[in-house]
Amino acid sequence: MELTTAPTNKPTRFSLQNRRLRSSSSVGIASSSRFRLAREDPILSCGINTLTSLYHRTTPSRTHVKPHLSSTSYQSTLSWSPPGTLEATKHSTKTLIESSLQESLQYSISGYSSHSASYHPQNIKVNKPNDQASRWSSSAHDQSQYITLRLEKPAVLRSILFGKFHRDHVCNLKEFKIFGGLDPNDLTELLHHKLKNDAVPETFELRYSHDELVFPVQYIKIAPLSTFGTNFNYSIWYIELNGVQEESIVSRIRKEFENYKETETIRLCLKHLRQRNLMDVFHVLKSRTNVELEHPLLSELHQYLVQDGNFEAAEQILIQANSSNIFELFSTHADYRPTWKRINVTNQEKNIPCPRGGHQMCIDEKEGKIYLLGGWSGKCDMSDFWYYNIRENRWHLLSFNTKRDGGPGPRSCHKICFDPVTKSIFVLGQYSEGQQESADSNIKPDFYRYFIDFNLWKKISTDTSKEGGPDLVYDQQMCINSMAGVLYVFGGRATSIDSISHHYSGLFSYEITANKWTLLRRDNDTMSPLSAERLPQSHNQPVNRMPLKSRVGHSMVMDTMHQKLFIFAGQRLKEHLSDLHTYSIEHDRVTQITQDYSKDSGPEPGFMQRATVDVNRQEIYVLSGSVSSQSNSAVESKLWVYNMRANQWKKVYQSETSDIVETWNKKLVIEPSPRFAHQFVYDNTTKVHYLFGGNPGGPEGSTERLGDFWELRLTKIGPEDVFRRCVFMTRVHKLQELCNVASDQHNQNNKHPNTNASINNETCNDTLYALDYLRTHVQPLVNHGDKEEVRLFRELCTKLLFAEKILPGERESNEELHESNSDHFSDDLYSSRSQLFANLLEYFPCRMKEPLGNLASLSGFGWK
Repeated sequence: MELTTAPTNKPTRFSLQNRRLRSSSSVGIASSSRFRLAREDPILSCGINTLTSLYHRTTPSRTHVKPHLSSTSYQSTLSWSPPGTLEATKHSTKTLIESSLQESLQYSISGYSSHSASYHPQNIKVNKPNDQASRWSSSAHDQSQYITLRLEKPAVLRSILFGKFHRDHVCNLKEFKIFGGLDPNDLTELLHHKLKNDAVPETFELRYSHDELVFPVQYIKIAPLSTFGTNFNYSIWYIELNGVQEESIVSRIRKEFENYKETETIRLCLKHLRQRNLMDVFHVLKSRTNVELEHPLLSELHQYLVQDGNFEAAEQILIQANSSNIFELFSTHADYRPTWKRINVTNQEKNIPCPRGGHQMCIDEKEGKIYLLGGWSGKCDMSDFWYYNIRENRWHLLSFNTKRDGGPGPRSCHKICFDPVTKSIFVLGQYSEGQQESADSNIKPDFYRYFIDFNLWKKISTDTSKEGGPDLVYDQQMCINSMAGVLYVFGGRATSIDSISHHYSGLFSYEITANKWTLLRRDNDTMSPLSAERLPQSHNQPVNRMPLKSRVGHSMVMDTMHQKLFIFAGQRLKEHLSDLHTYSIEHDRVTQITQDYSKDSGPEPGFMQRATVDVNRQEIYVLSGSVSSQSNSAVESKLWVYNMRANQWKKVYQSETSDIVETWNKKLVIEPSPRFAHQFVYDNTTKVHYLFGGNPGGPEGSTERLGDFWELRLTKIGPEDVFRRCVFMTRVHKLQELCNVASDQHNQNNKHPNTNASINNETCNDTLYALDYLRTHVQPLVNHGDKEEVRLFRELCTKLLFAEKILPGERESNEELHESNSDHFSDDLYSSRSQLFANLLEYFPCRMKEPLGNLASLSGFGWK
């Protein structure tokens, strides 16, 4: 982006404001009223007292070197860290902890909320799984219950083990939180998780570092949140703590941690001083401690922007930041911006798929075609077969009745899967509940394959259950590893051919070339039947492996990069699930990522949502369907993104729900209505999602189905747009100051109408300068797709063009303040520029910026 150089003939009053501002921060310490204010500031006094205490306790010998910013140093800004933060030793310390031998840590009971009868907290120190009385039981069921444990000496706590009763129990702890720290009154959350209601002990890894900085603990607080029986008191049977307690290691970690706290306290004091424009005290503290508040690049930006009001020099700093790719990190981690667009196809003859739900779609990315098969119209199952040509924006009917063409019969709630290697589509399953006693009772678990190039259907199997595959299933999930030539099918409601009983299907693989089915997991099994058969006869101990609970209406996607299946959500009996598991194809192993992602800022429990995956980005996209809360179930339209690398959920879109038909008729122009039983496919090449049809969730028995077709694009702000936005914000602020200068002069002239012509001419020049700056420097940077930027631009235009009507009332109080107290006027200006600086900091990496938090919360350091 090219930047136009700003004119240099700045108005006199505009320069005068900056001179006043600079002079107010350069008064000598001995006579400075601001220095006296610093001593009287209770928050600053708290910070200074904390610093004094830290110095007396640690008195470290530091050899800080002040970074020198040269024209070539910008390239290393992302790896910079403030001297004193021990960034160079953090990684080695964490590596040391990870390689150190863990030991069982001895503890005592430091405190507790309550206990009932003889169920004292001391009981959790002894593991007696068959003893009903060997447990702690609270005397109440509320969120104030807790146990606090104290280690004999500080340690790095790595894990906690929960022992259990020999069978399930209504008082068993279900959900809990763990906190830890060196001070029982200042604890950090280490874990939030759930236990299973069984007899198997469970071990959980605990958080022991922040941003690679390892921290020691001596106090551990266990806070129960729920039990398996409603309103029953909490019970904990046994606790074992494990970690690293070797004195030399823990001593080193404590020293680094104390140094970190000291440096962060100094930086928080520096931040506080600069925010209040106590720059004389700021420089004294910085000089005495040699601690840097932030990267020198940002210090320069603050000097030019806030202290000097030199907006042109500030822009040069932004230019250098952009050329050093500093904004790249913000762009990478920025939220997606969803854009829905309704697809109006070019079929003049209206030959398009009718509304439906429970249908299936898959996409051929290379050819740009989306295939659609079957579904429920609201009255009957269908067997029509279509493809949508993305480039032509046109639907094509391949078959009105696939059964007549040798393909599958009418069906819904089935699954189809596209194989790009063989250019074929696989079809498995169909809704069958309640059809066993119908006239068409001969429904079997058939299996079909469609060859696209030959427009040919082939029945692979009449009955997959007789060939080692699944029974007749519906609402299962199916995906393909095309390079290995293997299909994976998991879950779904299964109907046995020999009876009318229902059960949940397990996890199967199907080798395409060999035409071979393999059962990988039965429902709730911990290993495949084949692996169980290979165990030695003397193997009497239970295998500690994660079971895989089958379900319906769930999601399953494949990460071909790491050869893993991701399985989550769905419904089992009346329970809506919110767990997340992976299945490693290479190791035949199930791993539970989370038992309840709704507790980790993820989606609500639900089913019939639709999921897609972008393997290169390592992201899963989930469009919600029917969700469940404690009070009821509802149909919602939310889009979530799950980052597989970071194990992090983020909601990027939510449609406003409404029961008013007229409202939705208006909104349908810009976004789809909430639904379930829809289809959602993703084009990895163009990064576009496509949504068709679904059930709007009307009254029970409603036959209404949807037939609207949408595309969804998820975009992020690019580094260049981040740069443009920063420059735009800077120029807007300068223009606002120019407007205020012109307005103040205009008001002065109105108060003194007999002023001479030279002053009137200066007023005119101020306004013309501001108008010229608006036209040549602000207007070219306005993003007209951003409503807020457009609104702000129009507001500035109005203030300049109609200053005499709008601004006098707004500026009257400031003018009076200016006349009575020039220092207060400078404080106003400093505050507004400081806010601009804070807004710009949002786009810079955290390692470059001033610390989070403030002196009012010294114990938290912004990372609790």
